[in-house]
Amino acid sequence: MKDQVSNRFVILRHIPGEAFERTNETHLDWMFEVKGHLRTFSTAMVSFKDLANPRHLKALELSNHRIEYLEIRGDIGGQRGSVSEVLCGTYSVLAANEDTFFVCLEGTQNAMAFRIHCFFTRVHDEKEMPRLSASWSLKTHPNIAVYRSHS
Repeated sequence: MKDQVSNRFVILRHIPGEAFERTNETHLDWMFEVKGHLRTFSTAMVSFKDLANPRHLKALELSNHRIEYLEIRGDIGGQRGSVSEVLCGTYSVLAANEDTFFVCLEGTQNAMAFRIHCFFTRVHDEKEMPRLSASWSLKTHPNIAVYRSHS
């Protein structure tokens, strides 16, 4: 088995402000540390509790975000809204290519340790060139393990 490097991730609840153009709906931004930036996906809202059950969500891959978003909470400036943390920790890439991003998320939330497997799969639009499609599907693994911290 190849070495798996752990990087940081954060899932932020984003409440859009007046100047935010992509959507006016509250949503989640899934951000993964990759070589000095954050690979970012956006999905509809789902709570940490809901992640303990298998989920299938539409995801949109966004442009890379600044690494500072690992720490930013509250107003993000420029009337683009505010963010609050849903989940953070480290992740390991289990498989990745241009059509797949399979990761294992680990961390602690509210004195509960968690491990969640997430499959991001590119959805190809027949009308577009496959490499240009930014639409993805996110499926959380049915064997999610959420367990109490023993610290």
